Amino acid sequence: MRAIRSLRGTRRHGFTVLELMLSIAIMMVIVIALYTVFDTTQRALRRTVSQVDVLEGVRGTTDLLTRDLESAAPVRLADTNLTSFAVHVNPVSLPVDLRGLANNPDPLLRTALQDIFFVTRQNDTWTAIGYWVGPVNTNLVSQPITVGRLYRFSYQTNSQAFGYTNLLARFNGPGRILSSQPVMDGVVHLRLTAYDVDGKPLVAGLFTNTLVHLRPWFADPVRNEETAYWFRRFNIPQFPSALEIELGVLEPQTVRRYAAIPVAGEALKYLARNSGQVHLFRQRIRLRNAPPN
Repeated sequence: MRAIRSLRGTRRHGFTVLELMLSIAIMMVIVIALYTVFDTTQRALRRTVSQVDVLEGVRGTTDLLTRDLESAAPVRLADTNLTSFAVHVNPVSLPVDLRGLANNPDPLLRTALQDIFFVTRQNDTWTAIGYWVGPVNTNLVSQPITVGRLYRFSYQTNSQAFGYTNLLARFNGPGRILSSQPVMDGVVHLRLTAYDVDGKPLVAGLFTNTLVHLRPWFADPVRNEETAYWFRRFNIPQFPSALEIELGVLEPQTVRRYAAIPVAGEALKYLARNSGQVHLFRQRIRLRNAPPN
């Protein structure tokens, strides 16, 4: 009887159901908290990598644009009115108003996709260079576009053929994709502003003593709130002294989500709500071949 009493006296109690449930609940809270921290860290890491990729791409693109635009040269042939420099809105582009805070009715930026054309000269060779934004699928060049791929157009000719070769018409023609190379994807904004020798921006609202038909700047025929340029031999001034380029690029994941929206109107609303995923870059470029006045 004493042995049985001793065994009963040393028996230990286990966990109750309530204690087990409380322990499991605490462990679940800890696991969920750790998962949330891990998921947030992974998202931040992926976004950082995406932003680095965008910055690297833009750095290479702006370097290419700077090298090309710095070499732009005016056409001074006495027997021709060929175009030296021209900029206009792509007629198939669709703008989007990028908005910030929901209670602000004014957009942060209205996007524009401009076609940029100019010529360079090296010895006896003239090269027409153009930048334009088109679709990734080259079979859809004539379709409306808001976000696309930046292309670089290039066509060379010699001095003998230059006088009667309309290079601007070749750049604006439907076959320009055949002379173009892709530069960068995800471009949502490409705008260029010209400046005169005094640093004054040549914009559509600027009025000077120069006759209207001699001014190389005017309201764009496609979108009158934008400024178009057409510099030729008889314009005043004949050539810009500096250029300011604006380049807006979407993050890759935002481009994929935008492309997955089948309704065009809803896709534009999606872009307007996600202005934080647009990286905007601006750079002033001095033209080496600009006339002194």
